[in-house]
Amino acid sequence: MLGVLASGLCTGVKRQSKAAWALLGCSNARPQSFCSLHASAANNPTGTAAFVFDIDGVLTVLEPAKKAFEKLTTAQGQWKFPVCFLTNGGGVTEAQKAAEISNWLNVPASEDQVILSHTPMRSLVPALQQQPVLICGRGSVLEVARHYGFNRCLTVEQLARALPNAVPFAQQPGNAGMQNGGCPVEKLGLATEEHPIRAVLVMTDPRNWYVDLQIILDVLLSGGVPTRSPAISGSSPSPVDLYFSNPDLLWANDFPRNRLGQGAFAHVLLSMYNELTEGKKPNFLIKWFGKPNPEPYFLAGQSLLKQAAHMGKTPSNIDWMSGSHNHLAAVFSGIYCVGDNPCSDIRGANRAGLPFTSVLVKTGVFKGPGNCPRDPAMICVHDVLSAVEAALHKTRSLRFHSMR
Repeated sequence: MLGVLASGLCTGVKRQSKAAWALLGCSNARPQSFCSLHASAANNPTGTAAFVFDIDGVLTVLEPAKKAFEKLTTAQGQWKFPVCFLTNGGGVTEAQKAAEISNWLNVPASEDQVILSHTPMRSLVPALQQQPVLICGRGSVLEVARHYGFNRCLTVEQLARALPNAVPFAQQPGNAGMQNGGCPVEKLGLATEEHPIRAVLVMTDPRNWYVDLQIILDVLLSGGVPTRSPAISGSSPSPVDLYFSNPDLLWANDFPRNRLGQGAFAHVLLSMYNELTEGKKPNFLIKWFGKPNPEPYFLAGQSLLKQAAHMGKTPSNIDWMSGSHNHLAAVFSGIYCVGDNPCSDIRGANRAGLPFTSVLVKTGVFKGPGNCPRDPAMICVHDVLSAVEAALHKTRSLRFHSMR
């Protein structure tokens, strides 16, 4: 199980021993200084720049964020460069998050520019569209799941309310969704012998760790039917696949210390499963989406290529749907990924490879000093305004040197 945990969790630099960092495959590469911005190779030095912004800890610092976006938009409020918003947050639709960003920063953000932690879960719809699926997380996760096309889903709160003895220490398990169509357990027979749960989607950080841990463990250990007795479930119940929308151990808000994230919940859940099964290897799939995994960067590449095509910045033979590195390299001098969390934002951009260029700011999870020694960024600056200025400087420098 330790190998399973190590392969998925994204941990914060302040909480990990050297041994844990080794398990997580963290890089010890030497960071690049601001003074050597011109030193990194770019695939197309005369191509356009593009930007990928994290949200929490980056754009939520509004004063530098608004100034940064003034440099990326015209006087008429149009984008000068392709831009994406890539976050390990969620709980709303991409269109709702785009509207929030537009209101915060007075920019023309669209849903096609927004990639939430659970956006890559859309790829699961063909396999799970008509299968019973358990949804976990804060926010409007049930509505988001239905919007994506999961037609037979229920939330942890709904299942807990239908099975109150399963969570004896929860006074109010919740009533989310009960008023719209009734209880999916009682009305549709989900999570029963006739219609067992086939997958668990942890779409955002859980509302109530006790309730979510207990219910999800019941589902995993019973083969999708929580009321099934251990004697019937046996030692090898039917597999219920488990998907997490992101592996972040930590995230930043206005509290002076970083907060535990979904990665911490995953650690507890899988550790409990390990204890309850006496170390037995899971017979089900465990998969993480979200940064630093490759799926969101592929989606970002598609979006940026599409925007570049609409701006007339791509050759006619470029297929934006491919999202391939060859096409990205042919179009962009650099895709500047600005984030505050070294082990998700920076590690993800570094793994994605050029033209993705990692840019670390110190207004969120990472506070400095200097660059992060474990996941060093190619560019390390104070805030998002400085990040945009550094990226634009590098773009001009690459173009100048290509003409010499």
